[in-house]
Order: sequence, then structure tokens, then C-alpha cells
Amino acid sequence: MTLYVGLNGRIEEYQGDKKIQSEEQLEDVIDEMEIYLEEQTSDLLIRMQRLKVDPLEVGTHSLKPFSKEITEEQWLKYWRNMKINVDYDIKIQPLIYVERLM
Repeated sequence: MTLYVGLNGRIEEYQGDKKIQSEEQLEDVIDEMEIYLEEQTSDLLIRMQRLKVDPLEVGTHSLKPFSKEITEEQWLKYWRNMKINVDYDIKIQPLIYVERLM
């Protein structure tokens, strides 16, 4: 299963080494954010699987309406062994002017 997460946001303040006025360096910051969030989300999902809990109700969103209902116990059995990929797509709108690559 793949969990797709789309985030839209805007940079209001930045404390880092990159010059985010440059489109290339802004893309680097966005890539770093996506990688970080994908790793953190994957770790969280793995912990939830180990604990046999589904507080995000992934089962509710992924099973209906295309399959017959299963019990919570059956779902948690599938959930515990499920391989989950996480893919973030972040769109950032800076408050400052960004120099476009030509």
C-alpha cells in the first residue's frame, strides 16, 4: 500500500544555509522536507503496526467501498504485516521573490 500525502504551504521564515531565493536551492529544501517527512511517517506507521493499533483508521479509508467488511481483529492482522510506502508531494510558496531557472 502507498500512502500519498499532498501538502501546500508557504515559507514565512527560514533559518538555514540555503539561499531560498534561488529556485534550485528552494527545490533542495523541499526535497529535504519530503525525505524527512517520509522517513518520520514511515517510522510512525511501523510503530503503530507493531503495537497493533490503527489510530489513523487506514483500514477504514483503504478497504471501503471496494471490499466486503472485515472485523477489526482481521484488519489488525493484515495491518501488522502490511508493507506501506509513504510519498509526500510538497508545494511551497515563498513570501520572497524566487529567481527562476531559465
